[in-house]
Amino acid sequence: MTSLNAASVPQPVAALPDATVATQDRLPPVRRKKGGIGTTVVLAIGTLIWISPLVLLILTSVRPLSDFVATGPLPLRSIYDNGFMAEAMYMVLPKKLGVYAVSGYIFDQFERHPWELGGGASFYPTETRHWRLNLHLLHIDRSPASSFFGYYQAGQTGTIFSLGTDILF
Repeated sequence: MTSLNAASVPQPVAALPDATVATQDRLPPVRRKKGGIGTTVVLAIGTLIWISPLVLLILTSVRPLSDFVATGPLPLRSIYDNGFMAEAMYMVLPKKLGVYAVSGYIFDQFERHPWELGGGASFYPTETRHWRLNLHLLHIDRSPASSFFGYYQAGQTGTIFSLGTDILF
């Protein structure tokens, strides 16, 4: 089994300051290259089932990575992984309170098998999506990427508890 980790891969010359997601090796998915921009393409297909007051979302994805920009030789020319995620939400009090569960699993070629499992509750004080209070509990194991909002970092294992609010104008 070949293992790719930060110690075996030369680090990028400079990370993008505006990157919001990084792989487990701390490389952003969009990289500036001479003559253009390289991107990571994630192919996904999903199903949304909405039987009020229950909503279920199931998504599967494929992520091939290649054409790496590096300062030296790399042990691999490409990386491939696929996985799934599922979310379910039940509105206990219509327009006011919903409880939900989330889960995800990645089948990667390095056999790390990262996963996450969590749940929480969303409360809508004005009975609209304009203001939401959210309580969230999530356990992650070997996260393959950092989260968009900084809840966890690539490679992290642990449990996260968060309490937050969203206000939309």
